Amino acid sequence: MILGIAILIPFVDKLSPIFEWIIVSTNNTLKWIADLPYSTLSSVWINLPELILLSFALGLFVYALVKYNKRCMFTAFLLFISYQSLIAYNDWKTISQKKVIFFTLRKNYAAAFISGSKAVIVTDLPENDKNFQFFVKPALEQSQVNKFNFVNLKKDTILPNFILMNKQIIFNKYKILILDESLNYKKLLVHGDFSSIWITGNTKFKLEKLPKEIRYRNLIIDATNRDYKIAEIKAFAENIKLEHHILKKNPAYLVQLIK
Repeated sequence: MILGIAILIPFVDKLSPIFEWIIVSTNNTLKWIADLPYSTLSSVWINLPELILLSFALGLFVYALVKYNKRCMFTAFLLFISYQSLIAYNDWKTISQKKVIFFTLRKNYAAAFISGSKAVIVTDLPENDKNFQFFVKPALEQSQVNKFNFVNLKKDTILPNFILMNKQIIFNKYKILILDESLNYKKLLVHGDFSSIWITGNTKFKLEKLPKEIRYRNLIIDATNRDYKIAEIKAFAENIKLEHHILKKNPAYLVQLIK
């Protein structure tokens, strides 16, 4: 930018071809580097304490090399050890994590049942869909999930630590009852305790008709429901002072199974 301003000065503008050559050469070199195999890094997540420790460690290390200062070198080493300790702690948290994320989408549904670095993705989106790439995948990368299985609510599935069967999901003692369009105008014959009831598919099933034998703590309403249906369910939940989470135009809902 400074060189660009300099060529506006009289007589200096004669050097503009040289400045142009420098800029073009720099851009071509950067493009060549960017096109090299494995020249980019992605999914690198670092929190603020780690960034501060790493920055100070590198700064003190460079200063110690320039000034031949052993004390600064030792301090930089201690800071780097602290940084590595935080990295190791976060890796341990990743391995032991168990949580569920219900994502906010415009017209679809998606939930990630995460155990360690693996996840079961319950969604009606394909992996290459732009909504999945934009709304779901970044959260999986941040949680350091590198292996996942895609599951649809319409198909019964049994996986390690995950069961989807008979309109019910069981994941590490977290139980969900699913109310979808297949239950329209039908009588529900089920009983037991559930963590959540997941309402999807703009179902016409009336919550007032839930069997009294069912106990649940909250409602999850995804974006496949129409606005009028969401308003109806919201009014029902507020009337009985029941916790509810609307996934349309609202933040995602996170359930931590290990605290």
